Amino acid sequence: MEVEKTDMPHSLRTERLLLRPAILRDAKGLSAALGHEVLTRQTGTLPFPLTEDKMREKLRGMIARQGESEFGFVMMFCSEMIGHLGLGRRSSGDWDVAYAITPAFWGRGLGTEAVQAVCRFGFQVLNLRAIQADVFHDNAASMRILNKCGFRQSSGRAEAHCLTRGMNVPVVNFELVREGFLKDAA
Repeated sequence: MEVEKTDMPHSLRTERLLLRPAILRDAKGLSAALGHEVLTRQTGTLPFPLTEDKMREKLRGMIARQGESEFGFVMMFCSEMIGHLGLGRRSSGDWDVAYAITPAFWGRGLGTEAVQAVCRFGFQVLNLRAIQADVFHDNAASMRILNKCGFRQSSGRAEAHCLTRGMNVPVVNFELVREGFLKDAA
């Protein structure tokens, strides 16, 4: 039996979502929710096909870093697992947000709701100065989520590798600064 480490007691609630810490048992549900090529083509780290074993391996790494350099959440909507998101510390020391939602739930504002909650956690609990995000240049929906959450385009890396596409893809960099977010949230 594998012991599941979670030193992160934080669950976040929004109007419609429960964002709870990811655990290894989530591998089956997350691989089903996120294992769509149309989705994995817009992420750098999710392969297609996304098997339960591959998802478990990804979760194992995330959980090992949980509470130190990563805060990973599973998105629950009416007790249905619909995606995951998290904050992670880059090698530069900057923090970024990443998220993925099953296509059946696209266009409902749930991504915006989840990203706002995780950014609030980052600024109010972790006391971060800024949160960054990189989006593939052809992912207009994700750019809309970030814009709605107050992110602004910034400078940064020009491309990132996409496992599903098997190539480097141009990215657009975004940043949300603490002062602007907290002012808008007040």
